[in-house]
Amino acid sequence: MGVCSTGLPRAGAFTRAAAEAPCGSICSGVDLVAREQPPKRCLVQIDTIMKHVLYLTGPPASGKSTLSRELQKRLPDLLIFEYGAQLTERLSRQSSTPLLQTDLRQQSSAIATAEDIVALDRELLEFVAMHRSTKPIVIDSHAVTKEEYGFRITAYSLDEIKRLAPTIIVCLYTSPAITVQRIESDAGGRRSVTEWEAGFHTALQASVAIDYATAVGAPVYLFDGTKSTADLADGIQRLLQKPTRDTAF
Repeated sequence: MGVCSTGLPRAGAFTRAAAEAPCGSICSGVDLVAREQPPKRCLVQIDTIMKHVLYLTGPPASGKSTLSRELQKRLPDLLIFEYGAQLTERLSRQSSTPLLQTDLRQQSSAIATAEDIVALDRELLEFVAMHRSTKPIVIDSHAVTKEEYGFRITAYSLDEIKRLAPTIIVCLYTSPAITVQRIESDAGGRRSVTEWEAGFHTALQASVAIDYATAVGAPVYLFDGTKSTADLADGIQRLLQKPTRDTAF
């Protein structure tokens, strides 16, 4: 894949364009590199980081968790922070009855409050700060969730994403038809969606990823989630094995 030779639009403009555009028009298998300089007051100095922090995101059924498990098999030192699993565990500790991740997917905002998200975000920041100097980290997360009323976006604040300071951002995508097919064949608690909703979800998630990249000056790569897990893992493994200041394909 080639690196886009033009600068990114400002995050807000991209978000508006993403919301208005069909999925295929923005998710065509490209990688984008933020051209803005990293904020001078970023709380983490990227130059001193020995290992990568990779933020892996994408809409439901795009293959994030499967890919994370494959990467962990290949890279024994790799640490995975699977946000959905960690949130499910946290909510289970607070509940009188154990919860499964399928429960979280089905009920989402009905059981996971903004306060729960803020608390887990704090735990994630502490986890990354503790390990990033010695081990590569993959954060499997998505800010956009499908709700009964439509969609909810629980994105990091600018201060939080600067503190998290991912060195690579990867967003998986599939065509709307593939997303619908995957959810129908193995819902796993995920809400049924139309093809339009699937494409809109992907566009929203990609726009959040680019907002994050613009905030921290990290590259963002859009990977085609219809490719085999092995092929996807090959590409991301190459990124993780590069120096933290050299992540272009």
